[in-house]
Amino acid sequence: MTVEGGYWDRWRAHRHSRRSLLRAAAVGAGIGTLALAGCKGTATAPSSQNGGSPRGGGGPSGPSARPSDQQLLSRAHAQPANDTPQPGGTVTWSAGANPPSLDPHRTSSAFTNDLLSPALSRLLQYAPVWDAVQALDRKIVPDLAASVESPDGATWTVKLQPNAKFHNIAPVSGHSVEAEDIKATFTRSLGQQNPSRGVFDMIDPNKIETPDAKTVVFKLNYAYAPMQSLMASGTYCWMLPREALAGSYDLTKTVIGSGPFTFDKYTPDVAISYKKNPDYYDKSLPHIDAAQINIVPDTNAQLAQFTAGHLARVTNIATSDLPEAQKENPQADSIPLWEHGGEVLYFQLRDPASPFQDIRLRRALSMAVDRDAIGKATSADRYALSFNVTLDEGKWAIRSEDLPADTMQWYKFNPQMAKQLFDQFGLAGKSFKFLFPWPHPRGEPLRKSVQAIFSMLQPLGWDLSYVEIDYTREWVGGGKGVRYGNFPNTSMIATGIEGSSGYDGYLYNWWDSKSSSGISGLNDPKFDSAIDKARTLTDEAERLKAYLDIQQYLAANMISVTGMPNGVVTTLLQPSVHGYSPGDAATVSGHSLARLWLKQ
Repeated sequence: MTVEGGYWDRWRAHRHSRRSLLRAAAVGAGIGTLALAGCKGTATAPSSQNGGSPRGGGGPSGPSARPSDQQLLSRAHAQPANDTPQPGGTVTWSAGANPPSLDPHRTSSAFTNDLLSPALSRLLQYAPVWDAVQALDRKIVPDLAASVESPDGATWTVKLQPNAKFHNIAPVSGHSVEAEDIKATFTRSLGQQNPSRGVFDMIDPNKIETPDAKTVVFKLNYAYAPMQSLMASGTYCWMLPREALAGSYDLTKTVIGSGPFTFDKYTPDVAISYKKNPDYYDKSLPHIDAAQINIVPDTNAQLAQFTAGHLARVTNIATSDLPEAQKENPQADSIPLWEHGGEVLYFQLRDPASPFQDIRLRRALSMAVDRDAIGKATSADRYALSFNVTLDEGKWAIRSEDLPADTMQWYKFNPQMAKQLFDQFGLAGKSFKFLFPWPHPRGEPLRKSVQAIFSMLQPLGWDLSYVEIDYTREWVGGGKGVRYGNFPNTSMIATGIEGSSGYDGYLYNWWDSKSSSGISGLNDPKFDSAIDKARTLTDEAERLKAYLDIQQYLAANMISVTGMPNGVVTTLLQPSVHGYSPGDAATVSGHSLARLWLKQ
């Protein structure tokens, strides 16, 4: 499809009549000499040579121009005191697409991870909290692991919950969660059929020891300080019974975990349903008897069903759409959350002939995007710029104020300089595709922003076509889709940042040359060396600085166009829903379903 007419074309005509007010001189200075490996052109030096990563200053309008996280994310309703849970009832909410597989080791799709999460457990999880401001602390707490300890980041000892059991479904039949199950899960995760196997490159199954039924010892290939973040991942680290590795049942048809709910049935295009797990290790949970997740691709239909009282929750409501939604649902509890990352433009960097190898072209595209206009239009000015790590990672993510001026200049709207740089490449009239995977787990807010970016890139003078590709079939593609770098050098990808194993995963999985999940095929020894070192740092302060410096390096080299508005999206809850704690529930519904209850 091609986007024509409408709001963004009217915006473009208005903005381009004001070009004479913009000055190109502001973007002409400060170019360093450190080249990004595998890409032509020059880029600024990594931030470790620029005094680290101070918070404050350097942003487009200064740090005082943007509201604080507290102002943007505070929940409207205070947490009730003495709110005693009531047992019983069924909660119904929705998802935007079918899961491409019921096997979490055969896809990285958020639709699979979210829809299966009520039945599955991790070793660790993110602490359930009342609002998103508290969630930014990213506090990790036990799930199946009663404790996790490491003396050096290279050896990790996990003690399992003594009374955790798998679901009473054949052939597993409710046996205890034991060390052999954990070893079998990680062994299966490293299999060639798992498109995300590269996430686990620090683990060798032959070096996982099981000294007793409730103890697992990981002796890693190298010291990996963020190991607890990996264990808490709602994308990669769902624990399965040993029968999954043995092939004793068909994971594409049967879901067996140790989570708070047991799998009931799945009808494609209709719903997936769960029942309360009577043998869950935390005997206080869950409070409800059953949960159903309806498959409702259209976001307007989701809101209509919520308004009609058929859904207990509706998510990903853009700030610009929120007033109307609240008007129709005046009693609903509203929970603001960071949208899961801003938009990103990805390019083909494997091919030496790709025009996007030249940093000047990538800079041209970046300066053609009016980030303030997108933030105002789609997020009602409730946004911050995000880069290669999502803002919901809290202190581990850089902000625009962390970037030096000679880097931040390339993230400011300057259509004159953008056109001058673009014209150097002789791409006028040549055909390129602007790909966007749809339906996307982040829904309509992401789609609106992506379409805005497309509209802003068109005036550069090329034949640029907007094409929506199928999220499951073409984007994920069973680990062989566009997501894994299988696209021509005449295409660029516009999408968000997918869920990962925390701050390290957003960097290693997407950009390290050894990763099986790299989209652009970056091969930069300087980046690889920096991430290898950062992963070994057991001192948190040192590790934090290293990861912030790595993000500054990626921003300076602009291997993807980031720095896009990361808006606030809102979840609405029916007034009967109590005890809803977001935590990492942006992508993991089971985390919230287990703790909420219905007030009759």
